[in-house]
Amino acid sequence: MALLPDVPATPVIVSLADSMIAEDEKNNNNIVSEIHEHGTPEFARVAIDRLYGSLYASVRYLELCRPYQPQPHTWIGYQQGEIQAVLLFEIREHALIVISEMIALTAVQIENFARCVLARYPSVMCINFNAVNFNLNINKLNLPAQHYVFSENYILNLPKTIENYQSSLGRATHKTIRLYGNRLKKDFPDFAWRVYSAEELPRALQQSFFHQIQAYKHQSMMARNKTPENDPAENRRILQLASESGLFSMAVINGEIRSGSLACRVGNNYVMLLSAADPALEKYRLGLLTCYWSLCDCITRGAQQCHLLWGRYQYKSQLLAVPVDLQRITLYRSRWIMAAMSASVIRMALQAEKFRIQKWLLYDVQQRRDVCSRTLAKLVFIAREFKRKLVKPGAILRSRADHTAIRKI
Repeated sequence: MALLPDVPATPVIVSLADSMIAEDEKNNNNIVSEIHEHGTPEFARVAIDRLYGSLYASVRYLELCRPYQPQPHTWIGYQQGEIQAVLLFEIREHALIVISEMIALTAVQIENFARCVLARYPSVMCINFNAVNFNLNINKLNLPAQHYVFSENYILNLPKTIENYQSSLGRATHKTIRLYGNRLKKDFPDFAWRVYSAEELPRALQQSFFHQIQAYKHQSMMARNKTPENDPAENRRILQLASESGLFSMAVINGEIRSGSLACRVGNNYVMLLSAADPALEKYRLGLLTCYWSLCDCITRGAQQCHLLWGRYQYKSQLLAVPVDLQRITLYRSRWIMAAMSASVIRMALQAEKFRIQKWLLYDVQQRRDVCSRTLAKLVFIAREFKRKLVKPGAILRSRADHTAIRKI
């Protein structure tokens, strides 16, 4: 990582604010920029959670991900005295990396940020955004750019009441939830749906719950010929966040957890980090019921949105979550710089094509019914099945016996 000049924060802020005010009055953008180097003020931390409600933009999550790295720099954009955008970034050689992710940005915010940092850091040749939502035509920005969509975040705007949410569901979905919910309760009279905040559930039980639900998720994925991943470092981060702001929802039958979800509150939103059900109860559509009941728990707690994250699963659309594109964007200081960085430009173009082909093979082809598409879909299935068998089960999932002792709560 390139070392930045050791400049006191206050002179940097004053000089940038003065220059940006004059420039923005000229362009009628009305955004005033402010930079804090090697740190994020407390008011900006609060603003990030309020503005975006994104776990992957929150300072707390980034602190857990980067415990031994220098603190990132912070750009704050004001409009009429109110904070409209906050971005965390770092500089690596000649590239500025925006590390705030899964957020929505406007053209005015991106352009003012780029103009500010390019003026402040002459060594920066390009600016990289990862996993941001930008709905406008990127080519309309004043800087040369590349971009491509590589994933999505399913977001549900939560109504004020559970009754309003129920009435907004499709007729078939509402019928499914009522039918299977009644069947589950009839066959298991002692069924109970329980909800705990982080303060209400002891840390040891939080960990037991997490590992049990994760085991259910892995089993379900393997049943669908998908390879589950097990990242111990990420698990530790999630458990730490859960202990601070988690919402634990669970279905308990005969004293055992048979399904559940873990969501963490960020600002006015909840982020659904884990949701799964015992595959043995698949005939009750317990996975769908669990997600639905968990969303109702978020509504009860007055949340504005619930982020169901990536992964194209039918239940997300059934429950009215909407996919929001996540893009990678690179802005270049000039066309000359872009031409000089031809290797990076070509690499990004190839990555864009790779993701386009993957999306076509994994989603678009699967939905078509002509002979060629069905044949290609079958070949994709065989290839994924072969890949799955190459992975040793012990490397990705604890054995069922490892979880037996921690199922009860």
